[in-house]
Amino acid sequence: MLVEMWGYLRFAAATVLSFAIAFILIYLENIYINPLHPAIISILLTASAAGLVARASAKSALAAAVGGLAAFALSRFLNFSLWSPSQLEADLFVSRLLLIGGATFLAGLMGYVAGNVFAPKPVEAEKPVQPTSATQKIEQPPTKSPPPQENVQQIMKICKFCSSVIPGESRFCPMCGAKLIETGEESSESIQGRG
Repeated sequence: MLVEMWGYLRFAAATVLSFAIAFILIYLENIYINPLHPAIISILLTASAAGLVARASAKSALAAAVGGLAAFALSRFLNFSLWSPSQLEADLFVSRLLLIGGATFLAGLMGYVAGNVFAPKPVEAEKPVQPTSATQKIEQPPTKSPPPQENVQQIMKICKFCSSVIPGESRFCPMCGAKLIETGEESSESIQGRG
């Protein structure tokens, strides 16, 4: 619902902007020495503005068409003298419709491009790569199997302070935390056990 309303607001903004640009440049045509320049600039600016604001090809084209037609109707109502390649009054409508059609076409293209460039891209989760047997051999080094547990012997000893059985290589008792100082010979309290 919110996304749809946002799309309508973009369309309305693009239409108003297209109307404003087209009308200002039609007014400049009325007072400019060479009226063809504002007419061409009007096509380019109207199309660019509608495309960048609407960001969808159909909405951009429709906004440029509605804004351009509204600006043309208002300029005719205000009796502006408009550029036409022909001196005949009937050709003015045809030439203006062609200019509005060109702006509409360009706005549709701009809207398509802007929609693809500025649209948020969906974030895709990374898919785990399924290695083939050839790449699996290259990527994964061979793993060493741990030695069997029944063949491993560990020397154990008894803490002098708390009488707990602790690993023989311990310097501190893991139970009481006392520091174990051994002389060079094995303590008579050491025992051997299987882990």
